[in-house]
Amino acid sequence: YGDFLWSPAIALARWLAQESIALEDKTVLELGAGLGLPGVTAATVGARQVLIQDQLEVSLREVTATAARNGVDDRVSTLACAWDD
Repeated sequence: YGDFLWSPAIALARWLAQESIALEDKTVLELGAGLGLPGVTAATVGARQVLIQDQLEVSLREVTATAARNGVDDRVSTLACAWDD
């Protein structure tokens, strides 16, 4: 399911982009992120550092590419691990 953009991820990303959430100087952790849209959005609206975790490395490669396309790859890092690791 990690290669599918789920509607809750879209809703959370939209909310982060539209609301005045004070993320500057904050660290954000997104667990079970799939494509990582909320995490990348958090970085684009000012989070200092974002760690995006998923068990699928293919999904995390997409996260890295998305972060680079949005100019926030210096603030987004990924971690591939399963919940039972």
